[in-house]
Amino acid sequence: MNRRPNARPLASRGKTGYTSCVMTFREQNPFARWRPRLARAEALLLLFSSMVAATFAVVATAQTTIATEVLEKSGQGTETLFLLTRQGSRHRIKVELAATPEEQSRGLMFRTRLSARHGMLFLHDPPQKVVMWMKNTYLPLDIIFFDREGRVVQIVEQTTPLSLARIRSSQPVAAVLELPAGSVQSLSLGTGDRAEHRFFQR
Repeated sequence: MNRRPNARPLASRGKTGYTSCVMTFREQNPFARWRPRLARAEALLLLFSSMVAATFAVVATAQTTIATEVLEKSGQGTETLFLLTRQGSRHRIKVELAATPEEQSRGLMFRTRLSARHGMLFLHDPPQKVVMWMKNTYLPLDIIFFDREGRVVQIVEQTTPLSLARIRSSQPVAAVLELPAGSVQSLSLGTGDRAEHRFFQR
């Protein structure tokens, strides 16, 4: 076997036998034996971090999809409703209709803005006692309840966003109008006022 040129012998012979002249790598670095374990731990940490990041990405994508669907539907299919006060004022309101159980369940959830004099009209045929809440609703609202003739029979102002508290109608109602909080005061609305809309004119 050929010897590498200028290679140093690993041991020299002394009176007591062979004595090591070169320290092994592990003797020089006592932490060397932990390096494989540290490498495996680092790989597992990277894998866990990737899984967590992927999970958050899926959740964020789902939330974005829901919000996008809601925003795409907002403002579409709006109709005009007039609120007539006892003082003689006539206010024009643009409303989205919520007539199906799915539309009523979704309501104004996930909306981050609602323009003045815009809202959502929930239709109930036949009239019935209703229960509302603010789950997943980010905006404070004023809620107005109407009987079959379109008369205002109940008003709830300044609801609390995201609250799970039940908001119940005091009697069977034919429609419920949700407006941006402060609308009742700015429009000077009160019980006994009336709404004009094709739903009430049947």
